[in-house]
Amino acid sequence: MPSITFNGVDLSAYGLVLLTPDPSAQLISESYQMLTRSYSPESKAPPKTLSLGVSVVGTSRATAEAYLDSIKALLNRRTDARLALGNMTDRYWMARYQSLAGSWPAPSTFEGTLTFICVDPWAYAVTAVDVVHAIDADPKEISLSVAGSAEACPVLVLTAGEAWDSTVTILNAGLGMSLTWAGAMTNGQRLTLDCRSWHASLEGSAAMTGVGGQFPVLMPGTNLLSVTGFGVLGSLRIRYNARYM
Repeated sequence: MPSITFNGVDLSAYGLVLLTPDPSAQLISESYQMLTRSYSPESKAPPKTLSLGVSVVGTSRATAEAYLDSIKALLNRRTDARLALGNMTDRYWMARYQSLAGSWPAPSTFEGTLTFICVDPWAYAVTAVDVVHAIDADPKEISLSVAGSAEACPVLVLTAGEAWDSTVTILNAGLGMSLTWAGAMTNGQRLTLDCRSWHASLEGSAAMTGVGGQFPVLMPGTNLLSVTGFGVLGSLRIRYNARYM
C-alpha cells in the first residue's frame, strides 16, 4: 500500500498507509470592475492545501498510539520539507505540516486526515533536467521539450570560451520573454542566471547591474531558446525540474 515520505522519512515504518491522495491544484483570477467592463490581471497560484486520508495500524492500541506520537514528532517542523506521495513517485512538494485529526474505527487502527500546506503550490519532478549546449553559432537556437503541466524556472549557466565584452540576449521565442546581460567575461568564467529567484551572478558574485528584460521561464511542450551576442565559443548549461499543478 502507498504511504508518505516526509523530510526523507518513509512513514510506512510507523504503520501509515495513504488512503485518499489529493494532488489537485488551482489558479485564481481577480477582477476589477470599471464603469462599463471588468479587468483582470494574470491568474495567481494560491498556497495549496494537501488533505490526505491516512490510516495508522498497529498490533495493538498502544502500538498504534506510539506510531502516531512518532509521526507527529517527525512532522513537527517549523519550516518546509520535501513531501512525496507513495502513489506519485515521480514528483514531490515542499510542504509544512498543518494538522492530523481522525478517529479509531478499530482498537488498533486510527483513520483520519493529514493536512499539509504548500506555500509553493507546484509539485517538482524528482529527476532534474541538466543539459549543456555548445554555443557554435550567433544566434544559437536551442529546442527544448519540457515535461510537466506548469512553467519551469531554469538555471542558465553561460560559460565563456574566450574573453568577452558585450551584451548577451537569451530569448524564449514562444513566450516573447527576453533577458539581456551586459558586461565582460574572461575565458572560462561562468555567468549564472537563476530564473526562479531573478538573480544573476558572475563566478558567484552578484552581477545584477547588467541585467535587463525578463528572466525567461519554460512552458510545458516545445520551447525555442535563442542566444545572441555571445559569439561562437562557449556553452549554455540549462538545469530545471519540471513542475506540475
